[in-house]
Amino acid sequence: MDTKEQEYEIDLTKLGRILWQKKKQVGALCVAGAVLGAAYPLIQPVSYSSTAEVQVRSDVSVGNLFEAKVETDNQTTINIMSIVELLRSPGVIEATVDSIAPDSEHDKAVLKSTLTKGLKIEQLRGTDLIKITAQGRTPEEAQQFTKGLTDNFIRIHSSNKQAIQVRKSDFLYKQVADAKRVLMETEEKVIAAPKDEFNPIYRQLQREAKIKEDIYINLVKETESSRIREQMNSEEIQLVSPANLPTTESGSRSKNKLFAVVGFAVGALLSLGYGILCYRKEN
Repeated sequence: MDTKEQEYEIDLTKLGRILWQKKKQVGALCVAGAVLGAAYPLIQPVSYSSTAEVQVRSDVSVGNLFEAKVETDNQTTINIMSIVELLRSPGVIEATVDSIAPDSEHDKAVLKSTLTKGLKIEQLRGTDLIKITAQGRTPEEAQQFTKGLTDNFIRIHSSNKQAIQVRKSDFLYKQVADAKRVLMETEEKVIAAPKDEFNPIYRQLQREAKIKEDIYINLVKETESSRIREQMNSEEIQLVSPANLPTTESGSRSKNKLFAVVGFAVGALLSLGYGILCYRKEN
């Protein structure tokens, strides 16, 4: 055990002397690392980033305010997460690509690959804002990507919401019609039965009629609320900040200084490894 410990002990003074003696090699490694790090971004394709912001606003003025107050935070999170997934969906991306290159299938494939790789969607912390960032090979392409995403997203989202609301309204109207028919049948039975308050059959019919009436009234209220929500669009997506036209590059090419520092650090580590190797050889 002591032999192994001694074997791995390093005299830092001696190591420092060796590194100083090999200063040309050490310096060459550090410089080479910095040069390679700075050169790496230059061989990467040029890219520009355009951003836009949309607001997801839930209108809770229609319906039960107490339930809305209890469920608002959780429901907003669910809504925003579903919206983020919709923004990434193939339908929105393909619609965006179609609006930019409607004819060429080759161009569509290239644009779709470029858009998908550079797409970033994030919710701004503590807000109901969603930031959309898309990268393009030119400032105009990046702006087209972001604008196309926001426009097609808002259109598809609104269309989906409207279709869901219409199906819900149709379902409720059918339920109201059925409830009204059942209520009328029950009321006819009450009218046809002998009016004896002490007759259990008559009292049972009255209770059934009251229950059917309550169901019918509640369905009518819900149908009216649904109709109002359909007109007001209970969840609105608003474009807060339109897609900007970028003026500077983004991506790796814009971080050449950072890559140079990283390359220098890697060169320094290699130099240290080289010094340790020389130290072991001397021992």
